[in-house]
Formats: sequence, C-alpha cells, structure tokens
Amino acid sequence: MGNLRYFFLQLSTSLSAGFVGEQSCKLPEMLKKTSDYFEEDARNRIKLISKLLPVVFFIPIAIFVACVIISTAGKIMTGLPGL
Repeated sequence: MGNLRYFFLQLSTSLSAGFVGEQSCKLPEMLKKTSDYFEEDARNRIKLISKLLPVVFFIPIAIFVACVIISTAGKIMTGLPGL
C-alpha cells in the first residue's frame, strides 16, 4: 500500500512539474530532471536488491547444511558409546 501511495505521489509530482515546465517554457528541462530522478531511484533499488539477494539465498542453504551436519554428527556420536 505504501509503495502505491509513493508511486502516485511521484506521478503527481512529475505531472505538476510538467505543467509548471510547460507554463515557464522549460518542459524539456523538467522532464529531463524527472527522468533523471526516476533513473537514479531505479539504480539505487537495483543496488539494494543485488546486495540482499545473495544473503537471501545463502541463509537457507547454510541452515540446511547445518542441519545435515548436526544430524550426521549426532548419529555418529550415538553409534560410538565408548568415546
């Protein structure tokens, strides 16, 4: 819900910037600034996702490997009662 509100806020801001730019005869400048803003926002989101994605994949695999090691070690230790 918050992302949708953010999108509409940005859309209304860019539209109002277009109207202001149109009235002041600076529409290409205003549209360039708006496109630069959205491009930078997309780059930042992609950077964040690319940093978080390996962690999201690594944690379940690490938990699975730890469970296998613990269960294997537990079976080995119970199989050797003299130690």
